[in-house]
Amino acid sequence: MKQLDLKTTHWWTFILGTVLGGLSCAVLSVLPSDYTLESLALILVAVSAVYFGTAISENKREIVVLETLVTLVFIALALLGRWYSPLILALGYFLHGLWDYLHHSWQVGATVRSVWYPPFCMGYDWLIAIFIPFAH
Repeated sequence: MKQLDLKTTHWWTFILGTVLGGLSCAVLSVLPSDYTLESLALILVAVSAVYFGTAISENKREIVVLETLVTLVFIALALLGRWYSPLILALGYFLHGLWDYLHHSWQVGATVRSVWYPPFCMGYDWLIAIFIPFAH
């Protein structure tokens, strides 16, 4: 695994993702609790599927298997977080942000052609992970 040079990192997209996460938190905070949790679970499933879709387009068996397994873990965390505890959902967002970091900094998993996407998603994910315990 090769680590990327920090000069090539798009930190501004991390900040933009955090701002979008803040706007999402503002909107979600006015919804009833059940709708908020359902929305957050669906968003986690959707963002986890992005890397799966990227892996499919690469057509490399080992990458497709890895991204499929990781996506299934995030789907499970989203469901468990919705059904049992919002803290599990927060953990899912934190771990997805970590997965974004590994894609961006260590080039693990599917190749992300839009280098701005992993830091953007990392900022969004981690802000949502912080929001969930305070909102519920």
